Amino acid sequence: MTTIPSINNRNMKISKLLLILTVLTCISVAAEAQNRHFDFTHKTGKSKVYYKITDKKLLTAEVTCKDNEYGSYKGNVTIADSVRFRGKTYLITSIGDSAFFGCEELDTVTFSNTIKHVGRNAFSLTNIRHINLNEGLEEIESEAFASCNKIKEFTVSKNLKKIGNFVFDNSGLQKLTIECEEISSEKAFNNITTLTEIIVAENVRTMPYDIFSGCDNISSLYYNAHKFNGFSPFEGLANLSKVEIGENVAVIPENFIRSCVGVTNINLPKSVNTIGSFAFSNTSIKEIAVDDGINEMGIGVFKDCLQLEYVDLPNSFAIIPDITFENCEKLYEFTIPDNLAEIDSSAFAFCKSLPAFVFPNTMKLVGKRAFDGCISLKEYVVESKTPPILEGELFATANTEVNIDCNAVLTYKNTEYWEKLNYSCDMDNITVQSSSQRDVFDKKRGRSFTERILSTGELSFVITNERNKTVSLVEDESSFRDNITRHIDIPEHISDGEFVYTVTEIEGLGTCRSVFIPSTVKDIDTMVFGGIDLQDIEVDAENLHFASSDGVLYSKDMRVLIAYPPAKAEESGRRGEIVLPSQTTVIGYGAFSNCKNARVVIGNNINSIGAGQDIEQFIIDSDNEKFFSEGQVVYNKDKSKIHTAVRNYTPKNRVLTINESISSIDDKAFYTAKFDTLKVLAKIPPEIRQNTFNLEKIFVCVIPNGSLNAYKNEYFWQNMNLTEDKPVKAVKKSKNRKKKK
Repeated sequence: MTTIPSINNRNMKISKLLLILTVLTCISVAAEAQNRHFDFTHKTGKSKVYYKITDKKLLTAEVTCKDNEYGSYKGNVTIADSVRFRGKTYLITSIGDSAFFGCEELDTVTFSNTIKHVGRNAFSLTNIRHINLNEGLEEIESEAFASCNKIKEFTVSKNLKKIGNFVFDNSGLQKLTIECEEISSEKAFNNITTLTEIIVAENVRTMPYDIFSGCDNISSLYYNAHKFNGFSPFEGLANLSKVEIGENVAVIPENFIRSCVGVTNINLPKSVNTIGSFAFSNTSIKEIAVDDGINEMGIGVFKDCLQLEYVDLPNSFAIIPDITFENCEKLYEFTIPDNLAEIDSSAFAFCKSLPAFVFPNTMKLVGKRAFDGCISLKEYVVESKTPPILEGELFATANTEVNIDCNAVLTYKNTEYWEKLNYSCDMDNITVQSSSQRDVFDKKRGRSFTERILSTGELSFVITNERNKTVSLVEDESSFRDNITRHIDIPEHISDGEFVYTVTEIEGLGTCRSVFIPSTVKDIDTMVFGGIDLQDIEVDAENLHFASSDGVLYSKDMRVLIAYPPAKAEESGRRGEIVLPSQTTVIGYGAFSNCKNARVVIGNNINSIGAGQDIEQFIIDSDNEKFFSEGQVVYNKDKSKIHTAVRNYTPKNRVLTINESISSIDDKAFYTAKFDTLKVLAKIPPEIRQNTFNLEKIFVCVIPNGSLNAYKNEYFWQNMNLTEDKPVKAVKKSKNRKKKK
């Protein structure tokens, strides 16, 4: 029998069912509420942003993510200044921890003006490209932008007070601008291997020493900090090569770019008044000019600058501190300040190329070991009749002399540490008969100046360094005579009656049959030996820079052929071929100048040939592994590079053709070549230098059809008169020929 339940029983079952469903729904809602991170949302434009209340009393909130699953945001996101929720207005003051973490489709985030704090890992592992920060931002926590590979530029704004560690760890950041006064975190910008450029603003005062640890590819620094305190964070950046110092910088900090060996050039603005200790130590700068505004300099500022050759100190400079130029091995020219009074300990120690030093009248004190290890120092010129105080023995070799007023020799020999030195004065030097002046322009330093010419009646010299009392032999009207058989004996010293000058250079020679070069000469313009009647060059055996063998000029070690006398080359050409010594590996620029009939054998010992060789023929020995000659042009073995051509090389029909195989042409290879048309067969422009061709000459450069853009994009090619070699179109003959009547 079937029993039908009563109405009351059925209603009771329905009520229970509804209760169960309600409980399940509540559990689901509670679970969802527990998983989600936000309290409310707000849409600004197309951006839906999730917010979490941080202080119910102060009515503040922060940006957060939707739930435990990352990737809540995509595209462009704009954060509101404030959001109204349940009748209350909440100020948005922070980007919460991991708020945008892992949002791979995120592109741009625009901060509201109220944001003051960015949480830890806030943007980590996103593909964000642009961050539009607000000026009121005060704090950025650790790893906020870690692994953001598409952020290329970032500015640390002025009001930032705190930056956490590894903010851009493993990111793609390339350019960093720092504007805030202080960064205290030691690891804020560690391990950014993509970072190449740093800009330091005017108000930056301090940063930790190792803040850029692991940023191994920084190459450019634009430094504008007016008064930086503490040690420099740029020390030891191995790839730093470009440094620009702002015009308002007053203080160069201690260890500024110490051991940044890639830096070769520094310009100090006039605003600088203080240079900290070791500021430029162990860099590769080649010359430095210090302005009059410098009134304080620490120790070791240029220590270990192995490439430094020229230093210009202002006349106001009175003290050269300890180890300032220690171990500057190539320092050769040094401008002595008029008011120099003190040289401290080891200031010039181991400046192995320094040839001489002048102690001005103002000199009072020379510290211990000031010139120790200066093995090329042959002369101290002392202007004062009163000996400066020496704190220890003044370094000197057997050939080092003290050049002073003859009347002061006795005083010096009776003074401690001066008594052991060798003295010379102007009694035995060639006397100057007349003097004149000439105006010249120094292209290297971009300035004009007046030179004083001293003439002995037979030879003329220009004063190259008034302080160091050095001169250079130059040409004048008396240098060119009908008597071409004369011999020129260049003296070591000349005297104008007041001072003794040392002959250290040769700029001009004139006509002569032979020349003797003394031990004091260190620099020679080798083209002066191109006189057609020059037959013999002799060099003093004590000269440390040059040597002669059989009347030919070489470097001291015989590795470089410097000048082959033309008359000797003419005689050798009549006898046969010119063969160079086995130890000679380099034929210098213009070494065979004006040697028109010479035929030179390039043996297996020769590995470099300079341009400007005025000869008849290069004969490449079959054993030579580097060169190959064709006519009067020298190539490398695989004919991919042109090294040189003979001087005034004139190709057939005055058309110079560069074959398709050529990818590189050395400097000055065709500078003197005579041609009207340059025809290049390669579609990819060969690599050339500034003076490979003489661009002041008028010629047409014909290049392959379709290669014009490629050549216009190459700096030295784009300055030529380029024209494409257009193919000749074939003309089809008409099929409808007229029949003969």
